[in-house]
Amino acid sequence: MKKIWEFSKFFLVGGVLGLIIGVFDILTIIERMLGVRLDARFLLVSIVFFLISIFINTSIHEFGHFFIGKIFGYKLMAYSIGMLYWGNENGKMKFSIRKYKDYAGFCAMIAPDQDLPNYKHGLYFAGGIIFNAVSGLGFLMLAVHSPNISEVSFYFLIVLGIVALFFGAINLLPLSAGNTPLDGKIIWSLVLQKPFAKQLLQVNKITAQLAAGVRPRDLNITSVDNTSKLQLFDILATHVFYFKALDSGNIEKMHYYMNLLEKNIEDIPFHALTPIYYELCYIACISSDEEKARKYYEKAGEILQQDKDSNGLRIKAYYEYYINNNFKEAMELCENAIAVLEKFPIKGQKLMEKDLLENLIKTTGDMHQ
Repeated sequence: MKKIWEFSKFFLVGGVLGLIIGVFDILTIIERMLGVRLDARFLLVSIVFFLISIFINTSIHEFGHFFIGKIFGYKLMAYSIGMLYWGNENGKMKFSIRKYKDYAGFCAMIAPDQDLPNYKHGLYFAGGIIFNAVSGLGFLMLAVHSPNISEVSFYFLIVLGIVALFFGAINLLPLSAGNTPLDGKIIWSLVLQKPFAKQLLQVNKITAQLAAGVRPRDLNITSVDNTSKLQLFDILATHVFYFKALDSGNIEKMHYYMNLLEKNIEDIPFHALTPIYYELCYIACISSDEEKARKYYEKAGEILQQDKDSNGLRIKAYYEYYINNNFKEAMELCENAIAVLEKFPIKGQKLMEKDLLENLIKTTGDMHQ
């Protein structure tokens, strides 16, 4: 794995250097075509165009995933471009500003609860690359073939097209960024039928079953026995195994899976950390571990504070009950969570959340008797 990462860094550095050299060659060609000398002001404009192009092409890339995903019945859960974030809360896409490390954008969708052929899954993951390639060629053709185009527009379209093609090429490579695979690694794994692809399809199937209404405790899944370094799909699967233990009331296994995730916390992709923080806080609450509960409550931070779906309200309710001893606030949070429960997008998890909320309501009611 280390050798692959070293090769990946070498390849990426080479790609960036190649892009820089290519841009300078293009600048020389543009100098000759336009008959102007490219001064410092022009280079400053170039940097601005480049940054704008990154934002536009990131948007095009993520929209490509969304567009093809919708065609094949995928369900949108979260969508991000830079710091602009939309997340599914109570059945609606809620906008917020979030800063994600190492991500220019992402599109998180749940596969449909039906057996799609592998090529359709592959096309979903290739959606961003396809849209970058088509739009990149379109921008370049528009620049070259548009009559009476201004010099500024011509240059902007050239930069936009080059960045789009570069985006597509980089994402087609079978590489990973940290513990997160690029689209290319997933696509080639599906094409070559590698074990990585098998893991992906298994996680997709489990998630689709949860979304369709199968309770976590009823999932037919095999436990994780690997206690060493977890890879991406091991992390996602372990989170599901934890939910199965939680829904079954198996405290021992709940602790086992959460300890496993906590031990690998540095390898969890940034956008997947918050749900892990939620459950680490929850299990610390019911275990009367105040220090750990406060630690992960604070790490969940503003996202948890603004969360108004049943899952987030459940975490806050248990925190108020077990850590702050605020029984009235805990009861109100439970009632609010029950009120919006039918809007929870993952139907199987919704059934589990209902039981957990009703258990706390009963416990809180018993305390007042």
